[in-house]
Amino acid sequence: MRPWFLILISTLIGLTAVAADPQPVVPKAEGPVNIRSDKLVVDQKRSQAIFSGSVRVVQDTLRISCQRLVVTYSGQDESGQESGKIKRMKFSGQVAIEQKSRQGHCDQAVYLHARRSIVCTGDPWVKEGENLIRGERIEYLLDQDQVLVEKPRAVIHLEDVDEKGQRKKP
Repeated sequence: MRPWFLILISTLIGLTAVAADPQPVVPKAEGPVNIRSDKLVVDQKRSQAIFSGSVRVVQDTLRISCQRLVVTYSGQDESGQESGKIKRMKFSGQVAIEQKSRQGHCDQAVYLHARRSIVCTGDPWVKEGENLIRGERIEYLLDQDQVLVEKPRAVIHLEDVDEKGQRKKP
């Protein structure tokens, strides 16, 4: 999984998404997802694992914390074997996402494996350095490396450069 959240969770599409350069933290690289929480309930009939209380998710450099995480996984495959592949992850309750210098926050985030996307709602924002982008809804399309921001509001700090494109010293 690559930067998301994302999660959490990027290159922004539309508005100043590209100009802003804050990127949602979104998982895209492959590898194990490590999850820790205070409590875990597995509902095999619904093919869900429900993590609650101080949930911490780590994959490579991506870190997501929240109060509750519901992981929906596939049940049996055609041969009757348990596949256990993740179909959907729903993060809720003070969702915080970090990856390297990027930070994000929202009330709820949903990762949909079939769409390879993460949707953040509930006052979502993404920050990198001094740059900040907010919106009603932020969706990161992992395979297209695009971010869709509904009703974006951005604060972008441009570097002060000279006529040669070199950063001016303060």
